[in-house]
Amino acid sequence: MKILESVRGMAFMGSFDQARAFAAACAERTCGVLFWSLSQSNRAADLEVFRQALELLWETGPVDPATAAEIHRKMTDCPEFAERRAKTEVVTLSRIAARALLAGVAMLIDESPEGAVEPSSFAQDFASALGRRGDGQLSAGEDEAQDRDVATILSWDEASPERLRSLRAAAAERGRSCLAAAVSAYGSDSADPVEPRVTATLDRGDVSEAPPPEPAANRARTHARARARAENSVPPG
Repeated sequence: MKILESVRGMAFMGSFDQARAFAAACAERTCGVLFWSLSQSNRAADLEVFRQALELLWETGPVDPATAAEIHRKMTDCPEFAERRAKTEVVTLSRIAARALLAGVAMLIDESPEGAVEPSSFAQDFASALGRRGDGQLSAGEDEAQDRDVATILSWDEASPERLRSLRAAAAERGRSCLAAAVSAYGSDSADPVEPRVTATLDRGDVSEAPPPEPAANRARTHARARARAENSVPPG
């Protein structure tokens, strides 16, 4: 298992809420392909279980461990966690994505920031597997996304809803790219064209319209300029 140095820092220095946001972003980037595969197989009930799991990861505030444990149980009953050999590469990708999401939900039960390591690893495996049939830069791009997410999240003083929406928007954008790559590489079983959208649901306007996360250095400069303008402003007289 490859562990990025930034992820080590998140696991051992970050708070649980920060690690949870990081795990949610890792899962968001992979879930588009998982949800597409489930839709292609007409598995609406399983799709709903995985969607509930992803939404639970992105919630703000404490999560009832019993609720997380029940969703975890429902997930493990799905075929993605069967031991039999995967029939197609799409199934392989879906299994990896499902494991990234399952590892995130397990964090909600254990409430330990060290649990961020497994979603990170599965997201890397997912990008590597998808990249073998398409864009060879997907793996490096996933590492960069994780490094960027860690830097952004560790700069937070709290995981506010606005910050989580921005983080999710960035993760969803990459998730759409991964879904588009999968559709291009493996095709669709449906006669209808596949339109890659926000990976959580088809109508998450609050996610798709959220601004991207501002790098920590840029935020610091923005705040400094705002303070300077405030200090130099002359009140009307």
